[in-house]
Amino acid sequence: MANLKKPVSRLILLFILMVVVSGGILTFLSINNISNLRLLTEKRIQESQLQIAGQISTQFQEKLNNLAEEFSKNVLSGSARFDSIVRSAPQIRPFLISKEKEFLYPFFIESGQQIAKPATNILADFMNGEADEFQKENPKNAMAHYLSALSKSRTPSDSAKVVNALGRVAVKIKQSEKAHSWYKSVLVNFSGELSPSGIPYSYLAISQLINLNLLANQNEIIALAENFIRQLAENQIPLTPGTQTILNDLSGWFSTVQLQETQQKAVVNLLENINSKLSFISVYSNEIRVITASGRKSELPALSGKYPVFAINVNGKPELLVITSESEMSSGFVVRLNDVWSEVTSHLPGAKDFEYSVDLVSGSAPARPDELAVRTELSTYFPLHRIVIKPANEKLVEKFIRKRSWTYGIALVLLLGGMLLGIVLILRDISREKRMADMQSEFVANVTHELKTPLTSIKMFAETIFLDRAKSEETRKKYANIIMKESEVLKRKIDNILEYSVRKNESIKYRMKETNLSLLVGEVMDEMKYWLDINKFEMKTELDQDIFARVDPEAIKQALTNLIGNAIKYSPADKNLVVRLKKNAEKIVIEVEDKGMGIPKDQLNLVFEKFYRVRTNENESTTGTGLGLSVTRDIVQAHNGEISVESEINKGTKFTVCLNS
Repeated sequence: MANLKKPVSRLILLFILMVVVSGGILTFLSINNISNLRLLTEKRIQESQLQIAGQISTQFQEKLNNLAEEFSKNVLSGSARFDSIVRSAPQIRPFLISKEKEFLYPFFIESGQQIAKPATNILADFMNGEADEFQKENPKNAMAHYLSALSKSRTPSDSAKVVNALGRVAVKIKQSEKAHSWYKSVLVNFSGELSPSGIPYSYLAISQLINLNLLANQNEIIALAENFIRQLAENQIPLTPGTQTILNDLSGWFSTVQLQETQQKAVVNLLENINSKLSFISVYSNEIRVITASGRKSELPALSGKYPVFAINVNGKPELLVITSESEMSSGFVVRLNDVWSEVTSHLPGAKDFEYSVDLVSGSAPARPDELAVRTELSTYFPLHRIVIKPANEKLVEKFIRKRSWTYGIALVLLLGGMLLGIVLILRDISREKRMADMQSEFVANVTHELKTPLTSIKMFAETIFLDRAKSEETRKKYANIIMKESEVLKRKIDNILEYSVRKNESIKYRMKETNLSLLVGEVMDEMKYWLDINKFEMKTELDQDIFARVDPEAIKQALTNLIGNAIKYSPADKNLVVRLKKNAEKIVIEVEDKGMGIPKDQLNLVFEKFYRVRTNENESTTGTGLGLSVTRDIVQAHNGEISVESEINKGTKFTVCLNS
């Protein structure tokens, strides 16, 4: 046995050593991870920031390429007008310029541009009309000459010139209704025609109409004015350096008249559109003319590999001028950095752990040493601008690191606690197994002694009878009775051992039947009377009559015999025994109470374990197998009952068995 224990002990020690070593390694790694958590978190944040910056840079370049491709496709195919292109891609500001460097979109004519003179067939009448109007100050004769010229006019340009003059004369002679009619004709029929000085006649006509402001015709004037600005916005009437003045007058006039809500919105949108085009001409016209006229080559890489790109700076803000066509007419667009930036960053995916603020800055100043920020180049087209990405709230980063540290710390404590608990459980199991082995060894020795004692008595008295040493019949009967009682003791001990053996290997099948427990307890007391008498016990029974229960009679007898036998064995001084049987509500209660040496409180929970024997100074010489109470408990539990014990040192012990009635 000792030889077997040594290898087992070595294996256990080896296992514990492996657990301690692996736990130590895990502990070291966990502590190291906690100490490096800030560096790891900052590295993780930096990697995430670089990934976002790369996405922005890629999407920015793709957006520029897509804008160039879509614009070129729409312009070349003629499938969309410039205004519709702007609506679909509000980031760009398109243009179309002729070979003579005149803007066709936005449609713009410089002041002072000379227009062809009137045809000869109306020249004489028109000049006579001007002489009467301006030199002789005879507007009536002037009107007659203008009407004659109108009847001879064959071109829209000549007709527009004459009709405008007729409206002017009607104003001078205070014929407001006629003036209104002539100017209306200009706006309706000749809105795009230009005067010799390059001013559209419609500009003059609309100015006069809003100055006349005939209340009876106000709704018609509103409609004419709205149509006029719509034609300006849609490039049907050219813009000129004087357009802004006309727009200012119209804005002031519109504010004095009653407009419907839809009209008001339409007017505001049209005026904003026209002002945007005027602003484009004012800001970009010279730059576009210079670039398209000089044939200058761009130093920047072409968009999509084919569209030249020029970097321009407007009021300190970087922009790109993209040329998509350079044939008879040059087309292209201007795109502002901030517009494309806003479009790209509005669709960024959310980060997993942290929210980041994404900014665009000019210059190459490095991040502060204590700042969790990444600065990368945005695009080769804007080399001075950098993407700056940093946590939206650096306090959240500190909170995240602190939370992770706590998580790792708690996990480490749980790991160490688990390992310690495992080691404790292993050692406890080892101790328990060792104790069981010792108890089994002691059990073998006790069983040998327990069986040898009654066998010795049986042999001795049997030999006495056999050798005829007992002289009287009474003595022989006495010896025979001793042999029978010792045989019963021997049987009881063997029954306990067999019960334990069977229960250990397979479940016992009890023979349950309706039994009178009052009679059964009485039979047990009769069977134990011999031992109570020879041990000089005072026995008292308190048995209620006719208590019935469904039990295995032999098993219950064995359990009660074990309890009474223990009372006899462990009551060396005060030899009193009380056995009770009573019925309380739904339970049947059997009590066996003695006044013996008692059981220490710390051992009360152990007395029902197999092989366990109570250890006190008083019972060192008392022998036993340690199976009686274990077998008794198993029998009671097999009957769906309960057994409990109450005890005080040197005052006695009471075992209580509760069975279902």
